[in-house]
Amino acid sequence: MQPCHGLLRRPVLLLHRRVQVRVRCAVPDHLALYVTCPFVLPRVFRHPRQGNSLTRRQAVFYLVLACRCILVSVFVLSAAGKTRRPGQFVSAVGTFRLLPAALVRPAAYVFLAAEIVAAGLLCVPATLSIGFLLSAALLLAFTGAIAQAVVRGLNIPCPCFGVSVAPVGLRHIVRDVFLVFAAVVGILGPQHGTLAAGGIAVSLGAAAVVVLLVRFTDELAELFDPR
Repeated sequence: MQPCHGLLRRPVLLLHRRVQVRVRCAVPDHLALYVTCPFVLPRVFRHPRQGNSLTRRQAVFYLVLACRCILVSVFVLSAAGKTRRPGQFVSAVGTFRLLPAALVRPAAYVFLAAEIVAAGLLCVPATLSIGFLLSAALLLAFTGAIAQAVVRGLNIPCPCFGVSVAPVGLRHIVRDVFLVFAAVVGILGPQHGTLAAGGIAVSLGAAAVVVLLVRFTDELAELFDPR
């Protein structure tokens, strides 16, 4: 049986490459089947692993889709809140004390326009990469501005979604870091893939929950504040 083991190794490997080869072996049929089994099993069990790898890629694609929906929704809500009262938004930007007075208004409108542009880029498949990159840059700038205000002990409101009375704090930094992470996932993950109704529903549902948590961070903080 040992000689047949060596004889059958090459034919079965060739069969793995889908090359039809006929081999004659002077042993009973049941022994020949027994000898070839160790070489056939790897071929049989290779398909589930390949399927799992495709499934993982598809799962990451739906995660990217959820991050995309989160960022678009957050930027749209943020821009809508700021455009309602642009004067108060400009004043809130000035309270961060990062820019000269002459540059506060132009910088505020530049950030507002950048949010709208980022949301638009994320809605178009051909510009997803640019949209995620712009989103990450904007969110890093917002995170840095809030972090320096917290470190300096400035008691100023967070103008992220327009007019607000809640002062900036650690929760806003955590929120923005999470959004930066969502943008990074979009940059590194697969941005295109096959869509299925179930995957879309899960992505949209998860994105909706996250957007609500992001939008009402201050309200939730007050609700669970023991004071």
